[in-house]
Amino acid sequence: MKSTILFRHLVFFLLSLFYLPSIASTSNAQPGIKNLLIKLDKNYYYPQQKGLTSLNAELLWEQQDTTSEKIKFFNKPDFQFKGELKNHIYEKEIVPSAKNLNLSDAKKTEYINILNNYLDAFLPDTLYEKFSNYEGQIKHQQKKSLTIHLREKTSIKNTTKYKLFVDTEKWRITKIHISQNQEPRNIEGK
Repeated sequence: MKSTILFRHLVFFLLSLFYLPSIASTSNAQPGIKNLLIKLDKNYYYPQQKGLTSLNAELLWEQQDTTSEKIKFFNKPDFQFKGELKNHIYEKEIVPSAKNLNLSDAKKTEYINILNNYLDAFLPDTLYEKFSNYEGQIKHQQKKSLTIHLREKTSIKNTTKYKLFVDTEKWRITKIHISQNQEPRNIEGK
């Protein structure tokens, strides 16, 4: 009886050894993703990692007139970009310039919402910062590549998903797939 049970366990163990390597290698360990993002970040340039602790800049911006047949631009009110390193993460914000005292609160909010889309142009988030609220899996592909599948942790519907294709020889992202499942329509991009 004992030898039969032992034999079954041995057969199961041996089958596992031969069967598991044939399955595509997948990891959903979050520390593994964190470590990969940190490793990728080491191969990209971030001013904040080279000693920059704060940055203030005056924003002079224009908006194109899309109703005109000719290319025309409208000067928009000045704002300020402020970035400051706090607890190893840059806090970034757009604030009204002192020159815009006559601008209504509604217009200030409207313009700040537009400019907030460009915060990363001034100080890009590291990959680790960008994806700190994401979870996912690592899928090892060919010999020198892997794919990191990421989705938002906080979203019930997991609306935003990223697929990062990584060259593991140069430790660079070669391609990114982004998909969103939000109203009014699904959006997918490469």
